[in-house]
Amino acid sequence: MIYSLVLENMQRVFLNVQAYEKEFARKQMDCYTEEKRKELATKRRELNKIKKRISEIDDLILKIYEDNVSHKISDERFEVFSKRYETEQQELKAKIPELEAYLSAETDKTESLQKFIAKVKKVTSPTELTPELVNEFIEKIVVSSPHYLDGRI
Repeated sequence: MIYSLVLENMQRVFLNVQAYEKEFARKQMDCYTEEKRKELATKRRELNKIKKRISEIDDLILKIYEDNVSHKISDERFEVFSKRYETEQQELKAKIPELEAYLSAETDKTESLQKFIAKVKKVTSPTELTPELVNEFIEKIVVSSPHYLDGRI
């Protein structure tokens, strides 16, 4: 029973993707809301801002070092400034991998859709569920309680 339902659904999806590729891609990308696009743009700006600030801190550390060497600031002041800048820089550097991973994962969704469509084009119409098909196209199968419509399942 489940075997035939899964096969039918795969055939239906494959046929839909092959016949209406552009419409299918558009519908999938519509799920990628404007809000998500704005969030990605915000994260990209944040990442660029962090990288810029890290570079600025390097320049500031160099400047206070030069000021210390030329006795424009005391050793104590240099130590306070340098610790503060180094702490801020370490905190910013710790945020970079997290932001890059998030941006990479979200960008991969578009690429994944393109890869999915390309894979579907290779498989014309599956007549049986092979382990390769299942592993390639099915991440999980969710079975829920039956839904009745007009007294029928």
